Amino acid sequence: MIKQIIFVCLVSFFAYYAGANGLTPAKVKDWFDERDITQTIEDVFNKTIEIAEEKRIGLMNVILHKLLKMYLTKR
Repeated sequence: MIKQIIFVCLVSFFAYYAGANGLTPAKVKDWFDERDITQTIEDVFNKTIEIAEEKRIGLMNVILHKLLKMYLTKR
């Protein structure tokens, strides 16, 4: 119960602080867009798949890579 109260207080504090400084969901989205986080995640995933292919892990990894790539390009 005490942990929940502390958690709620922390969330309330951060929400108040963010609101007082004019932080909006649009600004948070812009911050993520500037950092190209989705591109970084995709690059890491592609590199992981390349390593798996080099070690011949199997056909399933190649199929998953292609499906994920198709999913990411449709967004």
